[in-house]
Amino acid sequence: MYSPLSTRTVRRVLALVCVLAAFALTFDSTTEARRNAFQAPVTPTPTPALPAHTHNGPVDADHVAHDAALAEKARGLGAFVLPDVMRAAQTPAELSQYGMWNSVTTWPFVFASAASLPDGRILAWGGNNPRSYNGGANTFAAIWNPTTNQITSINHNDHSMFCGIPTMLEDGRVFVNGGDGTRERTSIFDWRTNTWSRVQDMNRERWYPGSIALPNGKVFTALGEPGDAYPEIWSPGSGWMMLIGANFTPILNSPGYQNNWLPYLHLAPNGNIFHSGPTQQMHWINPTGNGSVTGANLFNTWYPKYSAQVMYDVGKVLVVGGQANNSDMPATNQAFVLDLNGATATRTNVAPMTHARKFHNAVVLPTGEVMVVGGNTTGVEFSDEGTRLEPEIWNPETNTWRPVADMSVPRNYHSVALLMTDGRVWSGGGGLCNCPADHPDHQVYTPPYLYNA
Repeated sequence: MYSPLSTRTVRRVLALVCVLAAFALTFDSTTEARRNAFQAPVTPTPTPALPAHTHNGPVDADHVAHDAALAEKARGLGAFVLPDVMRAAQTPAELSQYGMWNSVTTWPFVFASAASLPDGRILAWGGNNPRSYNGGANTFAAIWNPTTNQITSINHNDHSMFCGIPTMLEDGRVFVNGGDGTRERTSIFDWRTNTWSRVQDMNRERWYPGSIALPNGKVFTALGEPGDAYPEIWSPGSGWMMLIGANFTPILNSPGYQNNWLPYLHLAPNGNIFHSGPTQQMHWINPTGNGSVTGANLFNTWYPKYSAQVMYDVGKVLVVGGQANNSDMPATNQAFVLDLNGATATRTNVAPMTHARKFHNAVVLPTGEVMVVGGNTTGVEFSDEGTRLEPEIWNPETNTWRPVADMSVPRNYHSVALLMTDGRVWSGGGGLCNCPADHPDHQVYTPPYLYNA
C-alpha cells in the first residue's frame, strides 16, 4: 500500500501537451454546421526592426526529413506484441494498490494535441490528414465525451495546428498558436459554444514553439521553427507584441540545441518564466516590458530533450527521464526537482524512476503525486521497441516510486496523458506515421485513491 500525502488538498489539474494518436468511434454530427464559425483574422501589429541573429541549430528541413525517413522505415516493422504476463488488479485490495485501466476507445484520426475542458470533455486535434501531416491549412479535431463515450467532429478549416502549442486561458478556452502549414496563425476554442475562432496572427512563424499562460491573462510564446531570437506576448484585445529586449540568441546557439523541439517553460511564483532546457544551461525570462533573458547558473547534467517535466507543487518542477546527452543515447531513469521559490533557483536530485524512459508523459495527480506514463528505452521515433507498459507514481513526501497497473497499448512518440476533471488519467496516441506504431486509441486509468475513497 502507498502512503497518501498528508498535507495536500485535492485540486483539478488541466493538462495540455503536444501529442499524436488515431481514433474512430460513434461520430456525433450535431456541431457540424458550427465547426467552421471562424472570426476574421486581425492584421498583426507592426514590429520594430530587430537585430539580425544566427544560430547553430538544424534548419527546418532537417526535422521534416528526419521524421519522414523514420516513418518510412517504420512501415516495414512488425506490430508490437504484448508480453505474456502483465500487472492487472484482480481483487479490491489490488485495485486500491495498483488501480485499473479500462478498455481501449478508438478515434477517427491521429491527434497531435489534447486539452481537458472544464466540463470534463477531452478536446484533441492532429494534422491536416487523418493519419498524417504535410502542411495544409486545416486540422482534424474532435471532442470525446466521457459520459456518453461519443466523439464529435470539431474540425478547423483555417489553421493547420499540428504541433502548434495549446495553453488554457482563465475561462477554460483553449488557445493554440503556431503549427505546421500555417505557422503564424493563432486560434481559440470556446468549449461553451464548441467553435474555433481565428485571432491575430503572430509576428513570426512558429512550429513547435513553447507557450505559457500568464496570470494577467496574456500568453507568452518563444522559439519554434523557423521561429526567431525574440519571443512574443499575446494580449486579449490587442494581439501579439514582440519582446525586443529578450534576445534568445544564447539559447539558440547552445551546443546540441535543436530549435524544432519545444523549449521547457515554467511560470515561477515571482512572475518570471524559467527555461529548463533542452539546453545545458537554464535561464530566467522576464516577460514584462520589452522582456529580458538571463542565465540561471543552473545546468542539466544530462540532455533532457526527451524528458517529462511537470510543476507538481507551487514553484517545484519534477524532471524525469530523457537521455544521457545530445547524441542518440539510451534512455535514463534519472530525476531531479527544480525549486523556483527562492531568490535563486535550485536543483536537487531525487530518487530515479524504476524504468529508464524517453517519449513518456507526466501527470500531476490530485494527491500531489506525479504519475509517469509510457515511453520507451530507445528514443526512436515511430517505434514501439523498448516500450514501457508499466506506469509508476512518485510520492514527493517519501521520495519513492511505486508501480501501478500495466497499460495494454504502447504510448511513445506523439503520445499524450492528462488528468481528467473527475480525477482519472487519460492516456492515448502514439505514431502518426501510417505504420505499426500508430495507436488510434486511448485508455482511461482509475487511480488507487478513487478506490480508497
